[in-house]
Amino acid sequence: MLGQRSLIGRGAVAKRLASVLDGKLRGLVRVMRRRKLAKLIALIHPGFHQIPNTTALNRYPEIFACAANAAPDTRRILSFGCSTGEECVTLASYFPAAQIVGTDINPLNLLKALKHRNDRVRFVYASDRILSGFGGFDALFCMAVLRTSKKDKIAERYPFERFVERALYLESLVRPGGLLIIHNSTFRFSDTPHRCAYETIPVSASYDKVYLPDGITEAKPDGCIFRRINH
Repeated sequence: MLGQRSLIGRGAVAKRLASVLDGKLRGLVRVMRRRKLAKLIALIHPGFHQIPNTTALNRYPEIFACAANAAPDTRRILSFGCSTGEECVTLASYFPAAQIVGTDINPLNLLKALKHRNDRVRFVYASDRILSGFGGFDALFCMAVLRTSKKDKIAERYPFERFVERALYLESLVRPGGLLIIHNSTFRFSDTPHRCAYETIPVSASYDKVYLPDGITEAKPDGCIFRRINH
């Protein structure tokens, strides 16, 4: 009797697992049929943040110009979530002495970005192991990446803890005295535990809606360019 109950229990678990997998596979097929490749990769890869990969040359001129003025001697830059590479091309023009590393979690974006590769611009997959191996950056740009594009259930769709985890990892890649630029994120970098290690560089720029850690209360944007304080 005990063995029979065990078999019944295992059968129920297997049936439930098959049902869950079937649902996920159906979702993947629907996405593939609609040719929403970025969403497909987001379903496969849990590390995805912003699904839309819209980008353009010189998309944030006020911010790029302010950062270049604040750190004219920058030698190494990371564009985190570079999409198809236009941001890297733009940064190369604002920082003529810098080497630019573009990184993205979407391999399709990286394939398209390769057309912008040259002796100053390169592209790598957005792996923590790979990025940590560079040994630090003088400036790190994270533009419209750490966010959700949804307008409701913010805390459920993109919890503050997820933002903090990535923001703190990114700031660990910035050298002392270097710049961290996080713009158009769902939450504010100033609400993270390491905010005291940075000073804000004022810049006149437009911002999307930003929220307090509860994901409900709208907050006032308080900057996007931060300089790491030397210790």
